[in-house]
Amino acid sequence: MFDIIDSIGDKFVRVVEEVTKESNQVEIHEYLARFTTDNISSVAFGLDTNSLEDSNSNFRKYGKEILDLDPLGFLKFFFTCSFPEFSRKMHLTANKKSVIDFFYNTFKENMENRERNNIVRKDFLQILLDLKKTASLSVSELAAESFIFFLGGKLMRLFK
Repeated sequence: MFDIIDSIGDKFVRVVEEVTKESNQVEIHEYLARFTTDNISSVAFGLDTNSLEDSNSNFRKYGKEILDLDPLGFLKFFFTCSFPEFSRKMHLTANKKSVIDFFYNTFKENMENRERNNIVRKDFLQILLDLKKTASLSVSELAAESFIFFLGGKLMRLFK
């Protein structure tokens, strides 16, 4: 995984160098957020999302929506985390359906592509694919693991 992160770090340096040629003032927080998005999406989902160069990438867009909660959304998030069994019975989710569908479909398509084409990569997704061979986990459970990995990275940025 280090090679993946190192490569994205090199890209980060190139992008920031290009931006600083145009202006001496750079909103570094935004570029660090894109850097984080590229790293997590690459390691957890095995995808090059190119958020550093494309601020409108789908991973960036849906990643922002995860934590962009209004007061009702915050209550739903708190409730579903506090009462997971009851929430499942009530079909309540902490995130919007569009966010859930995006991450699930992205994971599923990439997982199927890797299995179909025998692609092996040193990342978290590969660990999940190896685990799938030995444990009876559903695609939904594996996708949830990748999503939690992505969410954890987003939450780490909030609490620094």
